Amino acid sequence: MYQMAHDELLQSVFELQRKMNANLDTYETVSPGIHRTPALLPILISRSHQLSIALLNKHTLSYGLTHVKFSTLLLLFRTRDQQLTMTEISQQKHVTRTNITNLVDALEKDQLVERHKDPNDRRSALIHLTAKGIDLIHQQLQAYWDRQQWMFDGLSGEEQEELLTLLCHLIAALQDKSAEDASVEKLSLTEVAAQVKRMMDSILDSYQTATPGIHRSSAALSILLARAYNLAIFQLNKHTMEMGLSHAKFSTLLLLFRSKGQNLSMTEISQQKNVTKTNITKLIDGLEQDGYVQRMKDPTDRRSSLVQLTDQAKTFIPSQLQDYWDKQKWVFDGLNEEEQEKLLQLLFKLLANLQGKEKAEE
Repeated sequence: MYQMAHDELLQSVFELQRKMNANLDTYETVSPGIHRTPALLPILISRSHQLSIALLNKHTLSYGLTHVKFSTLLLLFRTRDQQLTMTEISQQKHVTRTNITNLVDALEKDQLVERHKDPNDRRSALIHLTAKGIDLIHQQLQAYWDRQQWMFDGLSGEEQEELLTLLCHLIAALQDKSAEDASVEKLSLTEVAAQVKRMMDSILDSYQTATPGIHRSSAALSILLARAYNLAIFQLNKHTMEMGLSHAKFSTLLLLFRSKGQNLSMTEISQQKNVTKTNITKLIDGLEQDGYVQRMKDPTDRRSSLVQLTDQAKTFIPSQLQDYWDKQKWVFDGLNEEEQEKLLQLLFKLLANLQGKEKAEE
């Protein structure tokens, strides 16, 4: 499997930093109060998570399953009695009940899971791994760990451990911000970070009994990156919903705002956001209905259209930017400036490495 040379990786990191800082320069012309490191962190976490999932998805499709399906089987596999309710699966995967129902229906059709009556709740069902599902996991698990190790091999062992520690602290801080009951006495962030680490070790231990060849650091990074992404986006989405837009919609407007001519093709938006064309089409349809974008003919390709910001969006975005930057700063203030900067550099290196691997497999 492809491994990027050290000098090539450093050059890729430099180019990535240059491009992302140039994007921030575009925003800074209309909103000078941008907090640069907290503005870059959610982008890097999001892209690293999405790209790692895309690479894992490419692997799991080789044995006929999307990564969403395979990771759901893994969730059941590591659970006591290898069964969970639909609500528990939904909560642990941070996916809506509707999507989980569709997912479980598909896995049941593949004969990898089955529904059992919940003896404690007649209205509920337990989702249980079948013998076929368990066999599939045993057959594929080692190759899956090897794939993860390959994905993160651009970071040294020491860098991986450092990234793990920083992600545990970030997750602890984000969980603290997400806590709904402020009256409950809270643990210190150091104690919560230690809990996150113990939880991760417990998950890895449950897998190691089945596959002793698990690569613990890379497996943990994959899980923690997803957790940090979900928690950070949850907070940013709460903020953008106050202005009437999901974070997915607002971040798409920001992408168009900083683009040359403030327009992009659907394919370009899909590629830059690492989202399928189908989902991007739905997203743009919603923004068009809201009056923030409009489609126009692409003068260089009659079969294609360009998505362009409307005057409404060009007025709206600058009016919201400062509050958005301040929210990002708050989201990441559980890490001090030195920790944020170290996390930033490690994520730049990780993303550059993942982009190199994606390009090599095209």
